[in-house]
Amino acid sequence: MSILGLVVLSLHMITTPVSADILVEDSEESVQEGVTSQCVDYHVKTLQPHLIYYLELVVEKHRPDLLEEWREINSEREAINKKLKEYSKEKQKDLCENISEDWYDKHAIVQEHFLTAVTEREAEQIKINIQHILTLKKNWNAEMKEVIKGEN
Repeated sequence: MSILGLVVLSLHMITTPVSADILVEDSEESVQEGVTSQCVDYHVKTLQPHLIYYLELVVEKHRPDLLEEWREINSEREAINKKLKEYSKEKQKDLCENISEDWYDKHAIVQEHFLTAVTEREAEQIKINIQHILTLKKNWNAEMKEVIKGEN
């Protein structure tokens, strides 16, 4: 996989509301679904730590002033995902559906801009987009914490 492919995959995995291993449902109805589920689980479990580290290195290089906050937000996200895993798969989906449509719209725009910045090696745009990604991550964490709080 190319570096560009890893960047796109990493941004998607890191900023997507819930890790794919939470939302993938195992189904005995279809062998294909089972294979897909296993592939997604494998990729998430084996690639995600690498991608998280890669993005941290990008932050360290382009926005070292945000590195500590970046780490805190990622730790918070890990705790939220751990909490989500305590619920059934169906309940996890229900909870995640409470993330605002506005968040998803912003996510798509930021993801596209970050991809362009990385593809073109535009350091200034990478710096700007790192801030936007951090803001998205904070917003997702805040929204999801409210959703979970409402469930308890």
